[in-house]
Amino acid sequence: MKSGNLTNSTLSIVFLTIIFSVMTLFLFLDKEEINKVENRKLAELPTFDLGKLDPFPRQYDDYYTDHFPFRSQLVEAFNKFNYSNFKISPLPDKVVVGLNDFLFMSGKQMEVYQGKKLFTQTELNTILDELKYRRDFCTKEGAKFYFVIVPQKSSIYEENIPIKYKTTRQKTIRTQLEDFLDEQGFPYIDPTDYLISKKTTEDLVYLRTDNHWNNLGAFYASQHITDAIKKDFPYTSPLVLEQFKVTKNETAGGNLAQMLNMAEELKDEDYAFEKIKGSVAVSGKKAPYEPPKSFAYPWEYEEVYLKPDANDLKILIIRESFGTKQRQFYRESFGKTVMIFDAWQHRLNADIIENEKPDIVVIQILENMLGNLLTYPAEAENINK
Repeated sequence: MKSGNLTNSTLSIVFLTIIFSVMTLFLFLDKEEINKVENRKLAELPTFDLGKLDPFPRQYDDYYTDHFPFRSQLVEAFNKFNYSNFKISPLPDKVVVGLNDFLFMSGKQMEVYQGKKLFTQTELNTILDELKYRRDFCTKEGAKFYFVIVPQKSSIYEENIPIKYKTTRQKTIRTQLEDFLDEQGFPYIDPTDYLISKKTTEDLVYLRTDNHWNNLGAFYASQHITDAIKKDFPYTSPLVLEQFKVTKNETAGGNLAQMLNMAEELKDEDYAFEKIKGSVAVSGKKAPYEPPKSFAYPWEYEEVYLKPDANDLKILIIRESFGTKQRQFYRESFGKTVMIFDAWQHRLNADIIENEKPDIVVIQILENMLGNLLTYPAEAENINK
């Protein structure tokens, strides 16, 4: 009996010590704002207000859960164990673990791949009207308009999609829109087939652990787009692989590996491009233009490059994150290159076109974001500016 009492007392003391230690650590340890393991902002300490007591318990519970001592380390260890032993994504709503060590973006990009949502006929008609409006606006400003659809990773490496995500769909919003534009005779540029033709087992065109293309894929996409522009502007400087010394290098894992907090464990490969001979574009003076409020990367909003010996063409490119690796190639083909990263909105940016007076306007949109042509109409932009 005494032995039992001693055991119970010991367990009680140990339990209380653990509780007290956890609470002490919770109170005095520094609190993180961003959880790098889960790639999200953590809950903030709620304000205690006698007039608003109802939401306080839930808010404080969220705060305590997010800042539980060593929570990040425990989550990280659990995630790595599951991935390493079972190839299970610890964040299935964000990252899909594919075949051959490929990672894919989950959520909207996977739904687009599966063709779960298509445009209605009304939406297709509205997008066509939007593209015509943008084309006509650019023409009025003395510029040639080019609409580029950027393929997401699943469109290039469908063979590495896990069976559970495979689909028998006949169309996606990309192919659906392209079929409609073909019927209506409206031109567009899509490097999908060209990129597929260039990929090999040894030379990938997208990163394994990232949703973006690698530098080699960015080169081929830029080459395909520039060659299309060259048909209208014959003196566009050519873009050929022989202009560069290309070296394959091992890198840390990309953004999808980072979401899993396994960037060091899941290595990747990319290609470094070095101009062999001839001049190289240099940075030019920015306007500057004001980036959208709350844009996470305001320093990337506006980029300007000059290469006067290329030609006297000025190109304005409205881009998203895929344009980051393209800039080293675009800027070598035109006398002046202005790139605008407008926070994934893909607006016309009429005021910038009016100010820059470019010869060429390129608006490139990642396929899962094609709906932005409906969300951010150019006519409303002009009315509200």
